[in-house]
Amino acid sequence: MILSELKQLIRSKWLYIVLGLFLLLFVSIMLLQQLNAGQQMIFDRYNASLVNVLLFLLPLFILTIGAMGVAQDTESGWYRLLRTYPLSIGRYVFSKFIALVILFLLILGTTEAIVLLIGSFLGGMSIHPTFLLLALVLVLIVSALSIWIGTFARHRLHALGLSLGVWGFFALLSNYIVMALGTILPNYVIEKLLYVHLHSNPFEWLRFLFLLMIEQTGVLGKSFYSLTQFYESATGIVVAIALTLLWIVLPLLLAVWQLRWKEKNS
Repeated sequence: MILSELKQLIRSKWLYIVLGLFLLLFVSIMLLQQLNAGQQMIFDRYNASLVNVLLFLLPLFILTIGAMGVAQDTESGWYRLLRTYPLSIGRYVFSKFIALVILFLLILGTTEAIVLLIGSFLGGMSIHPTFLLLALVLVLIVSALSIWIGTFARHRLHALGLSLGVWGFFALLSNYIVMALGTILPNYVIEKLLYVHLHSNPFEWLRFLFLLMIEQTGVLGKSFYSLTQFYESATGIVVAIALTLLWIVLPLLLAVWQLRWKEKNS
């Protein structure tokens, strides 16, 4: 089932557009970083650009491709056909999730291989392991969200609209809402609002974890000092891991529940 889903995703023209775009952007930024800062892992404008590209573009592609894949199964009747076989909803959701994760890990792996190849001619250019870990977790979280979004869609165009809406909210709109509220709310409320936004937005949560792992949370300002101190403790590390896993597992469970609800009410 996973192999079949992977073959279906590989046939998509979107895949090659995504791969080409990532290669162009990542190699360009890494070349600039190598020429200006070498291999030292400091949070400069080049590393910030890499993180922004990853957190801005990669979720867009994963959400649209994943959600449209689930919607296509519903629209074409393939999902109904699969359900006539001894295939549980949980296994279907898990297969879609794993295939999507493998696909985008292949894209990121290809990008890394080309960066290393180019780096071999430029004195050892490489991508920091922390950045690779961020990419892995991002793929897992957004892939799970895309499967859940796809279960709400009636057809591929509907899935595209839903995925763009979710991406736009998490990547853009939620930040503007927080900034707008920050102009009218008192400081102590703003601090709590920032904490809520950080934990309820997976993109901002992963950005925070990345800065925490490279010990560069100072760029966030003094409002995040106490939160940083907590997540640097043993208890905070356990909470961070649990919250990250929740962002992966919960959308998959909700996707299973949504498909079961649709079957009962169809």
